[in-house]
Amino acid sequence: MLLSAAAFLASASLAAAAVPNVTIGQGAWAVGSAKTGVVCIHMAMLPGTSSPFPGSNPRVVCVERPHNVGKGPYPFNALTGGQNTVEWDPYTTSTTFTEYAKVYHSLTNPFCGGHAQLEDGTWLLAGGDKQNITNPLITLGTLTDGGNGMRRYTQSANLAATGATSPWSSAGPSMAQNRWYPIVTTINTGEVFIAGGVTQALDFTEFNAGKNFNNPTFEWYNSKRTGIAGYPKPLEVLAKTNPLNLYPFTTQLPNGGKLFMFVGNYTILIDPASEAVTDLPTIANTKHKNRIYPYTSTVTMLPLTLANNYTATMLVCGGTLRKEGAPWRVGDDQLTASPWCSSIRPEDPNPAWQEDFVRWDGEGRMMPDSVIMPDARILYVNGAQYGLAGGDSGQVDNGHNPNFSADIYDPVNKTFTKVASFTVARLYHSNALLLPDGRIVTAGSEMANWVDIDKQPNRVLANQCFPGSGANATKNIAGCTDPFETQTEIYTPYYKTLPSPPIIDQSLVPRQLGYGSVFAVGLKTAPKNVSVANIIRYASSTHSTNTDQRYVELPILGRNASHVFLQLPEKNTVVIPGLWMLFLVGNNGAIDVSATVHITNANAKLTVALPSPEPSAARGLRANLGGAGGWTVAVLLGLVATVMML
Repeated sequence: MLLSAAAFLASASLAAAAVPNVTIGQGAWAVGSAKTGVVCIHMAMLPGTSSPFPGSNPRVVCVERPHNVGKGPYPFNALTGGQNTVEWDPYTTSTTFTEYAKVYHSLTNPFCGGHAQLEDGTWLLAGGDKQNITNPLITLGTLTDGGNGMRRYTQSANLAATGATSPWSSAGPSMAQNRWYPIVTTINTGEVFIAGGVTQALDFTEFNAGKNFNNPTFEWYNSKRTGIAGYPKPLEVLAKTNPLNLYPFTTQLPNGGKLFMFVGNYTILIDPASEAVTDLPTIANTKHKNRIYPYTSTVTMLPLTLANNYTATMLVCGGTLRKEGAPWRVGDDQLTASPWCSSIRPEDPNPAWQEDFVRWDGEGRMMPDSVIMPDARILYVNGAQYGLAGGDSGQVDNGHNPNFSADIYDPVNKTFTKVASFTVARLYHSNALLLPDGRIVTAGSEMANWVDIDKQPNRVLANQCFPGSGANATKNIAGCTDPFETQTEIYTPYYKTLPSPPIIDQSLVPRQLGYGSVFAVGLKTAPKNVSVANIIRYASSTHSTNTDQRYVELPILGRNASHVFLQLPEKNTVVIPGLWMLFLVGNNGAIDVSATVHITNANAKLTVALPSPEPSAARGLRANLGGAGGWTVAVLLGLVATVMML
C-alpha cells in the first residue's frame, strides 16, 4: 500500500497518548515468605537469568552495614557467615534461605556509598565507609577500607560466562578522595557523575565541635576525565551547604541534557560537557527544615510522557517540618515529618519552585521512598512520622513512629490517593523498588526494635532496648527485638487485578535496541487492546535516593494482528542507556509482565516496516515535532517513507 506523507498524516491521529483514567484502587500487601538475610541498606533490581526470558527470574541485591563481633551494637550475622551481600529471588515461595538466596562479600566496605546502574547493565557502588574489619568468623576474613572504593556488581547469572567466582569486582582505580554519602548518576554518554559526600562517617556532634569532613567536589567514572589531572573539581554549592549536603540528588534532564542537582535549599544545573554551573531559584522551605539528610525527603522525576512532550518535572516530597505538628514525645516539638510536596520544571525558560502545592492525607513521612509505577503514577511508602535520619542500628530516638500508610500520586490530576497500608515498619535504612511484573517490593530498616520503645511507659527512650556504643554497647539485652529487619513485603497494585491485560510474547521482543529504533513487540493477546507503551529503567536505591528510576512513554506507530510497533526517542538524554522494563498498558489499565530490553549507545538502530497507519499510529508525533523529545521532521519523513514502501 502506497501512502503519501499527506495521506499518512491525515490517517493518523496526532493526539498524545494517555494512560487510561483508571480509578486508583487499594491494592494489597503481602509479607514475603523469604527473608533477605541482610538488611537492605543498598538495594538494586537486576533481571536475573535469561531463561525462559530476560526479567522472568529477577534478582534483588542487598548490601548491609558490616557486623563485627565484640564491637558496638552489631552482632555477627551467622546466616551469611559475616558476608555483607545477598542476591535473592523476590518471586520465591520458599522459606529455605539457601534455595532462593546467594551470599557474597564485597571485600572493600561499601556501607553508605552511592550507586547507579551502568550502561552495560551492571551495578556500580562508589565510596563507602573507611572502617576496616578483620574477623576470623567472617567467611572471607576481612572487609577493608572502602572510602574511596570503586566496585562493580555483575549478577550471579552471568558468572559462568565470565569465569568469575564472585559477582563483585573492582571497577577500576579508586577515587582520589574518600566519599561517604556521595551521589552517583549515570548519564547519556555512559559516563558516571560522582559528587559530594564526606571523607569519613559523619557524626553531627563532631561537626558542631568544629570538625569538617566535607568533600565538596565532583569527578567522573567511565570517562576520558577519569583520573586525569584537575579532578576532582570543586563544586561551590556543596561547600556552602555543608553539612546539609549528603546524597545531593542529581539526575540528567531529558531535553538540554544538563544535570539537575538539589541540595538543601539550593538547585543548580551542571552542563556535563563544559561543567559550567547555572543557579536556579532556591526553595524557601518556609514549612521545612532543609529537605536533605538528616531531614530526609525524596526527589523524583515525574514520568516523561508524550502529552508533556518529555518535559521534566521534579517533585520533592516529605522531610521534616520546622514548627508544625504535635510532638510525638515531650521535648521534641521541632521534628514532625512533612506530608507536603514541592515541584519545579528546571528546563522552563524561567523555572520557579511551586512550594507545598500538594500533600497526602494523614501524617507526614520523613525518609520516604518513591516508586514510579507502569501506569505513570508514583507510590510513596516507608519512613517515620517523627525525627531525623541517621544513627546506629536500633537507635530509634533518631527517627521513630513509623508511617504505615501508602500514598499514590497522580501527576495528571495532581492528587494523592491513600491505598492499602503495609505492615512491616520501614524506618532508617529502608528501600522500595519496582519489580518487572509491575509489583513493588519493600525491604530493610535497622530500627525494628521501635516496637520495644513504643511499649515503654511514657514512651521514654532511656531504656535497655536499643544499643549504644562504647560502654553502652551491651544495652541490647535479652528480650528486646532484633533491630535488623529482614522481612520483605510486596505491594500488588490495582492494575494487576484488572482483567485481560496485554500479554507480551517474550519470544517476539528485540532485546538490544539503539536510539531511534522502530521495532515490533509481539503479543499473545489482541494488539488493539494496547493503549500505552512505556519503559522504566531498572533501578537501585539507598537512603531515599534513587537516581536510576525513569519512566518514558513510547509512541505506538501502528498495530497488526500480532504486534504493536513502537519507537525509541532519538535522544539518549531522554532514555539513559542501560537495562529497561518495557510495559504495555491495556485499554482498561490492566498491566502484565514487562519485557527487559537493553538500550545502549553502541546498539544498532532498528528499523521495521510499519503496517498501514490507523487512528493511533502516530500517537504523540505532533507533541514531539521539533525534537524536544528526540523526534524530528526527518524522523517523521522516514516513517512516511517506510510506510510508502509497504
